[in-house]
Amino acid sequence: MKHAASRGLYAYWQEKRGTRAAPERTEIEPGAIRSVLADAFILTLDHKTAYPIRLAGTRLCALFGREIKEESFLDLWAATNRPTLEGLLSILSDECIGTVAGAAAQSASGETVELELLLLPFSIRRPIFARAIGVLAPLKIPPWLGASPLGPVTIGGRRHVGAVIERRFLRRRAAGAAFWFTRAADARFRRMTRMARAPPKSRANERAADAIGVGPPAPKGSAPPKC
Repeated sequence: MKHAASRGLYAYWQEKRGTRAAPERTEIEPGAIRSVLADAFILTLDHKTAYPIRLAGTRLCALFGREIKEESFLDLWAATNRPTLEGLLSILSDECIGTVAGAAAQSASGETVELELLLLPFSIRRPIFARAIGVLAPLKIPPWLGASPLGPVTIGGRRHVGAVIERRFLRRRAAGAAFWFTRAADARFRRMTRMARAPPKSRANERAADAIGVGPPAPKGSAPPKC
């Protein structure tokens, strides 16, 4: 995560969720993330109403040159990107998986702004109360902020974040470690079997090679190995 607001919100979200997939919305204290609020927003996770924005920070509204509260979150994005955003919000809602992504937009005067998007879920007891919290912030605050509103935003590279992703990563890492341990054990078993079947002189050569960590001696007259 490149933006300080994204890192700050994510760290606070992680702290509040503990061992759960996500914290509850009532656990979030605005005063604890005061430095983040200007770039932050809260969404209703309802695809039928196009994910309305319930709260939006002052700097976020200034980027678009208007109050965006109650607007559709999807309407901030280029039409070709909206299916992608809907997919990310669906994953967030259904699987409690967040997203961090790069984004970009152009101002009315044609100047490009690089942005960072962070989407994080809340734990819910009833789907009607499903909400998400996030950040949409410029990586560098433009001098014309508030004077030249941004047009539709386009999404760039992205990755998923959250407890579910962390658990999947740990399982894959454990599986990978077990795989390489098994391969090493198999190789050692094959070498021991070969040594047991070899003539005594060859067996002594392999034991010596094993002790110093090199392979068996090269045949006489063979060319030296190339790098």
